[in-house]
Amino acid sequence: MFYVYRGDLLYKSITQKGNWYPLLDMQWYNGVQTFRYWSPIPEYIMAGCQAIMGGSSFDGYLLFVGLICFFSSVVWLYIGYTHDRPWMGAFLGGLWFFTPNNLFMLFRAGVVVRSLSTVFLPLYVVYLHDYLMEKRWSALPKMMVCFIIMLMFHLGWAGMIAITTLLFLFFYCLVYRRDQRGSCLNVIIAILLCFIIPGIWVLPSLLGGITGIDSSQVMANHFRSLNATLNPFYTMVEGKGRWDFGNECDYFGIVT
Repeated sequence: MFYVYRGDLLYKSITQKGNWYPLLDMQWYNGVQTFRYWSPIPEYIMAGCQAIMGGSSFDGYLLFVGLICFFSSVVWLYIGYTHDRPWMGAFLGGLWFFTPNNLFMLFRAGVVVRSLSTVFLPLYVVYLHDYLMEKRWSALPKMMVCFIIMLMFHLGWAGMIAITTLLFLFFYCLVYRRDQRGSCLNVIIAILLCFIIPGIWVLPSLLGGITGIDSSQVMANHFRSLNATLNPFYTMVEGKGRWDFGNECDYFGIVT
């Protein structure tokens, strides 16, 4: 509801006062700078959905969820079409929105910015695969565009993806060694450039706020210990059901 509230605040500020960038919200605590350290893009999307739905913030949220579901499917359809696997793309497109982590992020944790990032995450991973495994140089700038979009949504989330990519590249180099068909160094340089290119956007988040939290702390809440991951009976243990910000985590098999 945090994002629904801020989307409603932005919508009313635009429609009632003509102010497209409200700096201060006097109804939050004793006054809060609304978009300080936070990306305003999700709020503008929420406000746009609210406007389409006639001014209802809750109907706007339903439209927002529907758009995430729709574009998530379209992304997978595009991936399937460009890789000559249209039926596989359609199948994965129908499943992606309903994967446990995506549902949890949107409806339980309520982190709208990360839900927006999940729309572009498959494209980022596929372009990374195309560059490393098939040596498509055109995939590298496309991967950078996807990463910059996710970075402009949420710097902490983008940082977590960057660290995860570095870990993947480390194991990729160990497996392929001299036979690797893509340059891991080029990918690392591309990711660094992604942080530099929108520097004026990134700098405020690096100076403070929730998006400036160390990405390793964010990752700690999304991964299980090796013992828990390899334990097929983990979910049968009493008290090992849901995840609630650092206490428990959903377990769906070794693949996670």
